[in-house]
Amino acid sequence: MSGLQSRKTGLCARLGRIAADWRTAALTAAGRLMTVSVAALLLLAGGPVSAQVRSAGSGPARSGLDSLGRLLDEYTKALVSYGAAFKNGECDAIIASCHDSLTRNYTARYLFRHYNDSPLMGDETVAIHLYDRWFSESGKTTAGNESGPEVRFESEDEAFSAKVFADANRQSLLGMPAPPLRLQDRDGNDVLLFGGASGKTSGAAAGADSGATADRRLKVLYFYATDCAVCKLYSRQLQTLLPRCGQKIDLITVYTGRERETWEQYVRERLSWETADVRHFNLWDADGNGDFVTRYGVLSTPRLFLIDESGTIIGRRLDPEALRMLLEVVEQDNHYAYGGKESRQLFEGLLPVDDLSIPAVTETMDLIRRISWEKGNPATERHMAGDLLYYLNSHDDETSIEVCDWFIREYILSGKMDWKSANDSLSVVHLASFLQELRSKAAPGSPLPAVNAYVEEIAPAATSATRTGLKGKFRLDRLKKRCRLKKREMVLIFYDPACSECKDQIAKAQALATGAGRSADDAGTPAGKAKDDTPAVILINVEDNLERLSEKEQDALLEAFDLSTLPHLIRTDAGGRITRRYFKL
Repeated sequence: MSGLQSRKTGLCARLGRIAADWRTAALTAAGRLMTVSVAALLLLAGGPVSAQVRSAGSGPARSGLDSLGRLLDEYTKALVSYGAAFKNGECDAIIASCHDSLTRNYTARYLFRHYNDSPLMGDETVAIHLYDRWFSESGKTTAGNESGPEVRFESEDEAFSAKVFADANRQSLLGMPAPPLRLQDRDGNDVLLFGGASGKTSGAAAGADSGATADRRLKVLYFYATDCAVCKLYSRQLQTLLPRCGQKIDLITVYTGRERETWEQYVRERLSWETADVRHFNLWDADGNGDFVTRYGVLSTPRLFLIDESGTIIGRRLDPEALRMLLEVVEQDNHYAYGGKESRQLFEGLLPVDDLSIPAVTETMDLIRRISWEKGNPATERHMAGDLLYYLNSHDDETSIEVCDWFIREYILSGKMDWKSANDSLSVVHLASFLQELRSKAAPGSPLPAVNAYVEEIAPAATSATRTGLKGKFRLDRLKKRCRLKKREMVLIFYDPACSECKDQIAKAQALATGAGRSADDAGTPAGKAKDDTPAVILINVEDNLERLSEKEQDALLEAFDLSTLPHLIRTDAGGRITRRYFKL
């Protein structure tokens, strides 16, 4: 075993899990898809389903739909570890690619039912998106449905159930601010949960601490009924689970019934406890306005939510065991240090700089995702993706930077992963956004920016004693208009005169421009003479420019180029468009 496969095995061993059999080639390919059309799926199945389903209701028709169903099942399995936003886009693309009524309706219904029935937390977000986008009355007027046949459920009962589900749950999906609720405590005081911009609780229940949702603590929101057998089990499990977590948590228990005496007795017997780390708030809907039904989708009990310190929903449809696991993930996220020595050593063995490429990173992320889900801990994928970002960003060679730029677009900021915690946002998402902004400056394919700079051309091999290179203040996008540069490529070197690597690059550039060191038989060019197609080398002293340019010109120069690391080299074609950057001579 050698190459990438051996590095994969090394990764598995380091993670404490040996990889099982790889997916089939078709499924592996499906897992990497950005967009797969139903037309392609149908082609794999052996031809258009619609042609088969137009025949009488059995035989070929059933066979065609079964084939499509199996392919959609494989496809949804390949998407299982991606975030809701990415799944939304994939499902929309699949449905939109169906141009006949039978295929489009079958595909849309299949995907809605799949995500509506999925036990995976967060998949209900996809189901609601599909309902709003393709089945609802407002969705039917969108561009997606105008470009193809209308989508409908098979029965009015199914359509009604889907509408109730979507209306009840769309306000309390993962990643949303917890909706406000007005309730009462046991003393009859009004309490506003998650009210206002700060999410503060008002009323006497607030007490000295400003209440259940006023300060930055994790909140477990638990809806229950006194006659619910499962609720009794949950109530007992929460009393055991939460004190063991070692985290500061507010447990907010909300009675969904109307019988006050029954509620009071239930609280005394089962919910009248708290600890040094767990504060307990018992509330109920005394007015019976039922806001929790539409705002939190409490169509039945029990219902458990986990809400983070900022008031954002990070867990829903939980049971006590799932809550325990999620609390562990939150604890890991809050304390995980990205870019540590151990992760760097791991990726140095897995993705050495000399072998770095987009396909190698793609295969590595496929393996990480598989192992993460086999271990049942999605945080592993996020942590290792963040570590990989730090590893890629630690190298300043051209390949590493361009691969890192692609990695940010493809994985970190694409919606494929949910970066929920404050640690994720600060350590990964903010870094990725900052790097993406830097890398967007003077990108390949764009012309040189229209900014002023003091430049100096390294004098080419002279054919006359009077010939010298350009020197002075120029607008960079107009350099090509200079007679000597009109038909030549250019290399721009932004440098710091005190930087040793900058000096090395300038020395190599001088040899390139003047032809120094060329052999007499080098493409027919005499020694000491530059070839006609040798690029013009333009030096830009950053320190000098920041002293001599006006403040407005300085800002424009810094805004146009990524000068965070020097030397910074840019190459243009003969037309003045950027072809390369971040390279070394």
